[in-house]
Amino acid sequence: MADKSYQFAIGEKVFVYYNGLLYEAICLKRRKTDYGENQYFVHYKGFKNKWDEWSDEDNILPINEINMGHKERLESSRKNCKGSKRGKKSQEPRDTEDDSSPKPALRKRGRPKKNVDQSAEQAVGQSAEPVLRLSTVLAVEQSAESVVGKSAESDKENSAEPSVAESTAPAFEQSAISTVKDKPAVLAVANMVLNIIPRSKLLANELRKLVIPFKLKYAIELDCIIMHRQYNYASQKLLKFPEKNFLAQVIYTFTNSSYFIDDSQKIYSKIFCVTLMQYFNASVHKHLTYKVEKMYNLQCKAVECFLNRLRYQPHINYIYKQFLRPKYIWCYLYGPMFLLRLIVRLPKILGSTSMLPEYDSNTFVYHIKKLIRFLEDNFDTYFTFNDYIKAEEMV
Repeated sequence: MADKSYQFAIGEKVFVYYNGLLYEAICLKRRKTDYGENQYFVHYKGFKNKWDEWSDEDNILPINEINMGHKERLESSRKNCKGSKRGKKSQEPRDTEDDSSPKPALRKRGRPKKNVDQSAEQAVGQSAEPVLRLSTVLAVEQSAESVVGKSAESDKENSAEPSVAESTAPAFEQSAISTVKDKPAVLAVANMVLNIIPRSKLLANELRKLVIPFKLKYAIELDCIIMHRQYNYASQKLLKFPEKNFLAQVIYTFTNSSYFIDDSQKIYSKIFCVTLMQYFNASVHKHLTYKVEKMYNLQCKAVECFLNRLRYQPHINYIYKQFLRPKYIWCYLYGPMFLLRLIVRLPKILGSTSMLPEYDSNTFVYHIKKLIRFLEDNFDTYFTFNDYIKAEEMV
């Protein structure tokens, strides 16, 4: 009989987190640590056996459509990010099976001979390329061609050749003037700069433009006031753990309502739910909890609540649990107020994570806007003052 305490079987192909990316691997062994946590001995596909290692179950995901898209998005964001660390494959290119890369040529001893023409070309190229933008470089190339033509004609008249400084100085002046006057070139440069801005920052800027309705803004301010009051343990109030309208359930209800416009294959609803749940699970205890909640060990109380649910309420349906990391259970414990905190602080969260939506950013912003409208219209259902209880009454 299969051991149900393990999520993955021996010989199963999975995705494993390594250095912020997902790699395809196969489970060779499995064990339990002294703390009762599951670990798997994995072999990475395409790598030598020396990279085999024990990995926690939290770092392993099943291979499915959503996780494959998540893998591709992590790789593309890593390529687009400036100064980011290289991935596993680029870090160890010599350990792969293909060792046919050419070796660099040996340097000759002694003082190298000076070549005036090559040193001048290298100096001009190295100094001009980092400073000039695309349109300026094109203008310089065009002006350089004209300068070369003029210099060729002048050679016929005068036997002396002009110096490099004399020939390039008017070219740079003419290129700067032509660049300012050339409107299409300026627009091309503007578009090029916009493409360099990371997608997460563009998405965060669009989310900051969303307007929070008065009802929801009032709930946020009241929540902030309650959390910043200095009470003793007997009178301090905290948000309780709801049994029905927890965060994942609220998002799922929204995606199945008339507020959410989905495609014909109902793909957006699933991706939107999983994306928001992943954002919340990864940031709840770092960005979405107040100091007083951390002081009263809200995270430990949440774990105790979840264990009691598994014991006394095993029939609860945890939506899309198979697409999340095993121990990320927070979206099934915290209530709608934490969802409202997530929406307000989502621009800041996007700046500190590499996770991005699996579909178009404009569509994602539109769905967030509709979610805000959904919460406003169902304010009395999801937000009441009874959501707060005394800290001593919690689990």
